[in-house]
Amino acid sequence: MRAELPSPELSRFLYTAVGGDLFWVDRLPWTWQQWHDWLAQPGVETWVAWVRGTPAGYVELHAQPTSQVELTYFGLLPSFTGQGLGRYLLTFALDHAWTIAHRWPGQQPTTRVWLHTCSLDMSTATQN
Repeated sequence: MRAELPSPELSRFLYTAVGGDLFWVDRLPWTWQQWHDWLAQPGVETWVAWVRGTPAGYVELHAQPTSQVELTYFGLLPSFTGQGLGRYLLTFALDHAWTIAHRWPGQQPTTRVWLHTCSLDMSTATQN
């Protein structure tokens, strides 16, 4: 489900719940206003995976003026890993990313979808 309203509280919760054990630290010093400013930008979308009314994970997408879409953050809360949910969420995110860029006036269709990952996220994150 898309979080359609910019919600710094929700996004910070998801960021820390997913990334807390994975050494995600770059946004920890952000103020409420910094979170809000980021989330309110055109092209930034947050999608939350829910399991029986409980947030299980999320993906944050950033459609850029260059017709590229970055998966800025992606992951599951620790209690939901190992159940195949990540594969479903990533498939959804990639499918959606290929359609997101053309939503803004003058924007061309998505030409590139990308993300950064590292072995700190998960030991298999950088493997093919």
